[in-house]
Amino acid sequence: MTIGDSHLCIAGLHKELGPIIRVSPNELSFASVESIQAIYGHAPGKAPLKRGSFFMMLHSGFKKPNIVSELDQDRHRELRKIMLPAFSHRALQEQESVMSGMIDKWLTKISQQATPGSNGVEIGRWYALDALDILGELAFGESFQAVQTGRLDTRLNLSVNPYVVTLIDNLRHIDFVVTLVKLLVPPSLLHKNPNAVFSREQAERRLALGESKQDFVFPLVEKVLNGEMDKEEMASNMFVLTIAGQDTSVMSLLSITYLLLRNPDKLDRFVSEIRSNFDKYEDINSTKAQQIRYVQAVINESLRMIPPAPSGLGLPRVSSGFEIHGRYIPPDVEVFTAPWSLTHDPKYWTDPMEFKPERWLDPDCKDIKEASTPFSVGPTLCIGKGFSLMEINLILAKMFWKYDLELVNQDFDWIRDGRVNAGWWWPKLYICFHPRADQATVSDE
Repeated sequence: MTIGDSHLCIAGLHKELGPIIRVSPNELSFASVESIQAIYGHAPGKAPLKRGSFFMMLHSGFKKPNIVSELDQDRHRELRKIMLPAFSHRALQEQESVMSGMIDKWLTKISQQATPGSNGVEIGRWYALDALDILGELAFGESFQAVQTGRLDTRLNLSVNPYVVTLIDNLRHIDFVVTLVKLLVPPSLLHKNPNAVFSREQAERRLALGESKQDFVFPLVEKVLNGEMDKEEMASNMFVLTIAGQDTSVMSLLSITYLLLRNPDKLDRFVSEIRSNFDKYEDINSTKAQQIRYVQAVINESLRMIPPAPSGLGLPRVSSGFEIHGRYIPPDVEVFTAPWSLTHDPKYWTDPMEFKPERWLDPDCKDIKEASTPFSVGPTLCIGKGFSLMEINLILAKMFWKYDLELVNQDFDWIRDGRVNAGWWWPKLYICFHPRADQATVSDE
């Protein structure tokens, strides 16, 4: 599984052996709609399943866990309650103008680098630059200027290496390795992790701005200033917000862009829907974009075809003892649902390997849509779902309204060549931007 085909291995085993397979001595993978609710949902009268020890690596370098790595159920609920107001529909609408302006600057910059006839730009890298600048502004209090410089400061390399995550996930099941690491790697060394040091510095800078700036971390600032949270916990949460916000948005945008450019008939309709709904570039907004049914169908279908966390290896929960598919799963066994296995299972989808946005629009379609949950469900529903969808819709609407895109490396086949460990390795898609054929000039504002 370390060679990048974990999602395919797990899917193959499920196809051969059924909806429950063992992937390590104390870890089970599930491939059924029923398992989604059983593992990640909230059954009446039962507490949600606890997170597995894997999640602890997501606050490595910090003395305090964060909203993703917190294993204590009560504290996790408290953190969600604290942070939810910053991700409400109203709060996101208040931040949209900031995000929109940053996307405009990004689009101007990238179009200058990806002119027709060139080798194009690696679009994933540029999506990452934009995502980091937006998150910097809305979570750290200031843009990182990554788009302006066209490069990433090494301190801003906050994304998690999928290979390292998979390696750690495998090794944590071996007791003597865990003991050896604890002996050889003192906590003081982990606390000097560059990402952790940088996040602490940014937390101090954000605290200096006080409560005047209404951004994603405003609720955390408020708690720290009131003495209800310490700075270390704030820094840990700022760090994980950046990881989650960057990786999810970048992978989603990459998959949507790739699938559209590989399917010209879908691309034509997608572009037509966007351009017919917005007369002017300046009219583009996320609220209206999210009301364009075909655009949302493309997003949903792309996240089904290429789910952000395809193998499920990085999403373990700990069984409290439950029955599913006629089997009793004893307490303390780690369990997860395998997204790729579900989203490519003909039991749930007609022609699962085909890109068919129309399946999300056809009222007579018999596909089981509940088999695709890219943002999870219930108490594990991603707190940043609304933010991610706002960003995705704005970028797509602005980019495809203003430019005709061309995929340079046509020989790349994501399904064949895409590599997965705990998460995707960002594929190198090279894109050229052509000015719209039907307009000589379009506003750069």
